[in-house]
Amino acid sequence: MLRSVVMSAVLLLASLTGAQAASRVVPAGTSCKDGGSTPDGPPALVDLLDSRGWLVGHRLDLPGTPDRSVALGRVAFLDGPFDGRWVFGDATGSTTRIRILDGARDCVEETFDAPGYVFETSIDPTDSVLVYDLVDPKAHEELGIWLVPLAGPGGASQILRGVPSSDPIAPIWANTFSWQGPDRLAVESCGAVRCETRSVALVHPATTSGRRPLSGSLPVLDPRPVPESDASPWATGTVLAYRWGADPPAAFMKPVINAAADDVTASRGSLAARFVHDQSGDGQIDLTAEMDAGCTRQLACVYRFVPKWGFIRIRPQGAEVNWGTVHWCQAYDDPPVGCFDLERVMLEVFGGIEGLEHPEDSGYRLGATQTIMSADVPAKGDPGWQMHRFGPCDVARLQRRYDVPSAAAPLAMCDRVDTALDLAVSDGTVTAGQPVTVTATLRVGDAAPNERLAGDRLSGRAVVIERRVSGSSGWTSFVPDPGPTPGSYVVTFRPSATSDFRATFAGPSDEGVSGAVSAIISVTVVPCDGHTSCPT
Repeated sequence: MLRSVVMSAVLLLASLTGAQAASRVVPAGTSCKDGGSTPDGPPALVDLLDSRGWLVGHRLDLPGTPDRSVALGRVAFLDGPFDGRWVFGDATGSTTRIRILDGARDCVEETFDAPGYVFETSIDPTDSVLVYDLVDPKAHEELGIWLVPLAGPGGASQILRGVPSSDPIAPIWANTFSWQGPDRLAVESCGAVRCETRSVALVHPATTSGRRPLSGSLPVLDPRPVPESDASPWATGTVLAYRWGADPPAAFMKPVINAAADDVTASRGSLAARFVHDQSGDGQIDLTAEMDAGCTRQLACVYRFVPKWGFIRIRPQGAEVNWGTVHWCQAYDDPPVGCFDLERVMLEVFGGIEGLEHPEDSGYRLGATQTIMSADVPAKGDPGWQMHRFGPCDVARLQRRYDVPSAAAPLAMCDRVDTALDLAVSDGTVTAGQPVTVTATLRVGDAAPNERLAGDRLSGRAVVIERRVSGSSGWTSFVPDPGPTPGSYVVTFRPSATSDFRATFAGPSDEGVSGAVSAIISVTVVPCDGHTSCPT
């Protein structure tokens, strides 16, 4: 990253109002609407000094001929490249003009004005948002970290407040941005004594408007678990309590939200977190018509902080969004076609808190009944609009992420978890007619995709133990009894001839586990004669 700044201010805590958010302006200079040109190399920021050696300004040299440059002020910066883009700008008075340079076409594609000094900028890995820090040019106080979407409507919103003056690392002299995946920003704030890194999820949308433009063109793939966030899971069996916030949901919403929490408990099929309403809980649910950047199209948004809780924001009935008006079906005695089922939406919100992600974010779609986590929320009249349970591909991911409550718990019928069969005998050599116990143990395979399920014992399945006389080709099947430990199955034989044993498990049609066959174990049978004791 290339940067050049003149920073005469120390950074302290401050906050901005919505009126101070960055605003779009008409680009100055060569805009991409004019077509641009083919670049000859990266741009360069040059310091301009007077005869005394004092800094009086900057010059941004664009690639190509020497006369292609932009005059910039004393407070200026150049950041990039960001997947072919560069961000540069300078301050005039109390406002910084931020420009995004399309490196491929060598032209300015977008320009923003921010009310303060900007010293650090970045574009996320998906090229969808611009983030920047902001400093009050008069009070020299930090105004936090801000985000503005690069496509569609929406102004800037604050995603991190500044470091307060009471913090041991204050005053802050510089911020450095780095990305931890497509939707998590790490900000290293350095003061005179030391540095401290804060991480923020820019947005974790639990549900969308149902009109995301790209998802309809994505392929519908065979059932597979929904993707999961890379954030740490909750401890198994965690109970997450939520309270109504300062702007609580409407009266008709509260019982519906509580019903969605019950849906989680009833359909999670795992040791994933449960949700309960408790006004002393750490989680908070608010009603708001205004969402942060990144949630401008969403019906609801959730912000998740493990091991603490987080908060949920829901749009009220009648809220205007850029795609239309929000209509909750539960607000009507006779819900109209096109309304959204709040219970379904809230179940998806809770799924987001568990760590489930939209399949569309990973480039594929699942059928309407396979998942509750579709990026396009179905409205009344669409398949799955009243789905009040986790889909099998949601449960499959929750089971991998959090494990199952017992060895007998069924695994979700999404894709199939691989299994393994181990076989053991009580004695490898017996006298004819003496008993030998054959024990099969069925377990989940140790492969990494199985996550928390790896190695789990599986009880109550249709395992079969088979026997044949050594050297023959035909197997005889026996239904075993449950063994003394989870996942074990036993049969006791009294063979009269040396025999081979194996265990088999056919992949069932109603559970997400694969079939398995054990190794073959032979038991040598010694004939009963005058020199050996014979069973009575």
